[in-house]
Amino acid sequence: MNPLETCKPLGEWLTVAPWKDRSVSLLVIDGRQQAFTLAGKRAALSQPGPILVLWTGRYKTDARAVDDSEREASVNASPDLVSRFMEWSDRDRNRSPNTLSRYREVIASLADIADPIAATIDDLDVWWESRIIKADGDPRAPGSRANELACLRAFYKWASRFDHRADDPTRRLEPPKVPIRVPRPIGKSEMEKLIREAPDDLMRAFALGAYGGMRVAEAASADWSWIDDESRRIYILGKGNKQRLFSLSVTLNDLIMPRTGGNIVTAGAAPYSGAQLQRRINRYMKTRTDGRTYHDIRKRGAALAIEKTGDPVAVTKAYGWSDVNTAMHYHETSNDMLDRIADALT
Repeated sequence: MNPLETCKPLGEWLTVAPWKDRSVSLLVIDGRQQAFTLAGKRAALSQPGPILVLWTGRYKTDARAVDDSEREASVNASPDLVSRFMEWSDRDRNRSPNTLSRYREVIASLADIADPIAATIDDLDVWWESRIIKADGDPRAPGSRANELACLRAFYKWASRFDHRADDPTRRLEPPKVPIRVPRPIGKSEMEKLIREAPDDLMRAFALGAYGGMRVAEAASADWSWIDDESRRIYILGKGNKQRLFSLSVTLNDLIMPRTGGNIVTAGAAPYSGAQLQRRINRYMKTRTDGRTYHDIRKRGAALAIEKTGDPVAVTKAYGWSDVNTAMHYHETSNDMLDRIADALT
């Protein structure tokens, strides 16, 4: 049936067609669409236009009957658009493999609730609530939630830029405030115990964080090709696809040997994704430490580097921070002036 033939009554809601078992309705007044609903959720158009059919978040101007083949094509459109977004992020924006993996993971989490390209504001509210608690029942860190929201906003910014949808359904969401605390590095004995007792793959990951200054995602993708044996330098591919140098100490070299080629953590086997390694580390540390994280291991190295070198600029470069103020934040834990203040009070 042609939708135009059913729009004669003024101001009626017209059910056009089911989409993924959802009812799509149009509000038509004087031959022009004023609003639409998807699964009973109403959304007004910014500018009333000709009668349109809503499918995968794009408006189609022909308003004709949609046959089964087109309906099937529309249902499969979002995976194609997600693939195009990933290709664009890789080719045009030169995003790092870790960032691309994070994009895929976050968009997939939304796909469990709604079609990402056609998701409504209410769908995003449901998704946002679902990200508060992790599958194991622990609360998700504010920084992780903020990162997930940033990933989705990058996707919708691309979708708007290339006319795949006109709005940003994340506009009502606010990233959680990340608490600012003084870094609390892991103790030497606790760190050495972790490295000594951990399975081989986690032992190498802990070593790369403690003695190589690597983030979890960097350790997950660390490859033997990054290491220059002659100069004893590690060419770390970090956040934003940026490369930085770190020295290969004798301690680190001993812990990650033998040289297998390929991925360092998995001893040449298929690498973990950053998220996979993070989950594996979290499960291990949860049962063996008092709330410690991989990041606490990296904090120890940063604090010691600041204390022993007194050069926050060099430490900033070695750890891949964009702002020297981050290094100064770690300086608070190694400032011997705190000890002198305490001694003055006794």
